[in-house]
Amino acid sequence: MAPGLNGLWTGRGLAVRLVAMLTIALLPIGAIAIWQSILSLKNAQERTELLLLSLTDQEVLGEARLVYSALGAAEALGAVVPDLLDDPDAPEACNRHLGEVAAHTDLFAFAAFVLPEGLMACSSTGQMIDLSRVPSIRSLLARPRGRVDVIARGTVTGAPELFVTRPAYNSEGTLKGYVSLSIPYDRFVSASDGPARDQPLGLVMFNADGQIISAENPVDALTDRLPREERLPREDSLLDFVGGPPAAFTAENLSGRRVSFAVTPVVPDVLYAVGTWEKGNGGVTAYDLPIATWGAPIVMWVVSLLVAAVAMHRQVLRPIRKLGRQMARFAKERHLPEASEPKEMPRELLQIEADFLAMASTLIEDEEALEDALRDKNVLLKEVHHRVKNNLQLISSIMSMQIRRAHSVETKAVLGRLQQRVLGLATIHRNLYQTENLGRVNAADLLREIINQLVIVGGDRALQTEVSLNDVILEPDQAVPLSLLSAEAVTNALKYVGNPEGEPPRLWITLKRDSDEDIRLEVVNTLPPGNMKLPEDPEASGLGTLLIDAFCRQLGAVSDTSKNDETYRLTARFQVRNHEESAVADNRSDHLKHLSTPKAAAEAAE
Repeated sequence: MAPGLNGLWTGRGLAVRLVAMLTIALLPIGAIAIWQSILSLKNAQERTELLLLSLTDQEVLGEARLVYSALGAAEALGAVVPDLLDDPDAPEACNRHLGEVAAHTDLFAFAAFVLPEGLMACSSTGQMIDLSRVPSIRSLLARPRGRVDVIARGTVTGAPELFVTRPAYNSEGTLKGYVSLSIPYDRFVSASDGPARDQPLGLVMFNADGQIISAENPVDALTDRLPREERLPREDSLLDFVGGPPAAFTAENLSGRRVSFAVTPVVPDVLYAVGTWEKGNGGVTAYDLPIATWGAPIVMWVVSLLVAAVAMHRQVLRPIRKLGRQMARFAKERHLPEASEPKEMPRELLQIEADFLAMASTLIEDEEALEDALRDKNVLLKEVHHRVKNNLQLISSIMSMQIRRAHSVETKAVLGRLQQRVLGLATIHRNLYQTENLGRVNAADLLREIINQLVIVGGDRALQTEVSLNDVILEPDQAVPLSLLSAEAVTNALKYVGNPEGEPPRLWITLKRDSDEDIRLEVVNTLPPGNMKLPEDPEASGLGTLLIDAFCRQLGAVSDTSKNDETYRLTARFQVRNHEESAVADNRSDHLKHLSTPKAAAEAAE
């Protein structure tokens, strides 16, 4: 993959940014969808609650009619029995009247009237019992109200019975007692109207004190009968529902199973029913609300991102990767790719590709033109160096002829030294002509040829020369003054080299790289015995010294000389300059470059 394309999926990549922007764009729509989902689900929840309550009411409709009938009968008896107790024969009349009620109706098995103190004043069986210590009667005495209770052993039948009790008041509203009627429990649990369309998992009825009255499902067709702990909520007590409105909710039952409950009053403040239903029966419950509310927007967001990702990959990322590969290949191989088909890319990316191809084509043409110009320049420069070398060799030949015709020894010596300098320049131009890269010259090759030529021309046959040159690549602006400096230093060394104590004269030339940029040039020659200083020759501190100083300044080198009893040492240290530094040095040292020619240096010495 081309460099930078991996960033398409990073934190700053196109894909991540598009996902973030799409998320922001979908945020209002998602909020509206969530709000609408909440409203819809709340409406569905309310309908479900009403449905569950309606189904529960339908299940206990028969029991409700039975309890209401008993309460109505108790109310009627409560209006008559207190008056009977005012008669001297009150117990017998009251017993007789209650006995007729129990005998002439199939609904009631037993009837009794209890005084406010808890004493049974009369009954259908003629019994008169003190009930003040019975818990249910004590509850009535503390709070007179309608009440429903279950006893395991009935007074008449000996079987379980349902007792419905109601307070009796006179016309002035004074409490006279309580009328209690018993209904056979079998009659009560079979009072349902029959199986309904939807059956509860369980049905529990309880009175106002939270005591369970019925915990059996009356529908014979219902086979999935749950134990009692499956029918009641875990967290709520039955007393929490007494006196409250009908309610439907989803919660865990006593066994930890999550189901729906519907609590409805069979007879307000007297008898209540709890229906247990499968969670979600008839619709969505409150338990499902969070999932349904957040699920649809999240699914919409994910689907939108997937669609956007597929579209972005096909329309943007894949064409961009293709352009990236084309650019990378062009940068590496200068290969000009073919234009893509219009159906492969969007119009904007096709335009970018067309601009890139045009730019690449122009760049290739410009590079070819630059290469042609550089080739012509190299050819021209080599031709110039070749001609300069030929001219300098011609001058050297003329000077050789002049040396042979000269009669003065001093004249021959001066012309000889001048000839050596001319030959050094010719050698420099010959190397520049022969090098492949005119902008970069190996100083070691250049100095080696110059030194060999100077030693051959001006050196003694007994001279021992040691040359140690490291490869140092320089630009011509430093290579030329370094060559001239080396030639002048070697010429002076050859002039004053001696034979100490019978040993052969020796000459050391060293070009070392002290670091990546620091270069050191050293020229060391032995001195003859007793020669403690250089001869008092005018040229000893004249032209040669001036040229060495001039070449050092142009090279940017720091020179140093030292001498002892046996050797004379010239050291020059400089740093390799790059192209920009060479241009600055050229602008600051026009005069020094003028001195780099022997003629100008000679004129300056005069």
